[in-house]
Amino acid sequence: MKTIKLLIVSILLLFTTLAVAQDKATAWVTLKFDQITLEQYNDIATRMGKDNNSNVEYYCLESGVLVIKLQEIGVQEKADVKLIVARKVKSKLVTTYKVIDIHLKKNAGVTKC
Repeated sequence: MKTIKLLIVSILLLFTTLAVAQDKATAWVTLKFDQITLEQYNDIATRMGKDNNSNVEYYCLESGVLVIKLQEIGVQEKADVKLIVARKVKSKLVTTYKVIDIHLKKNAGVTKC
């Protein structure tokens, strides 16, 4: 009987851990380009627009700065955000950029009192 209780508790802890790992987050990523053209910006903005959870928050073509907002992403680490950005930004038109800053805000989960 003790073994069954221990097994049930272990399974519940496992599911709780998995549920916490699936928390969503919002990230603001600042990118710096040596030179970015209007065509390159439009390419990035178009690809961001295809996904409801990502968009270009700010851009300045003269300085080469671009800020991207990613919402409801299932990651908790900045390294994972970099990978998402690399998939979304890199294309035939955009090959080189530098990540200046990543601000990652973990969304508060729904709690019941």
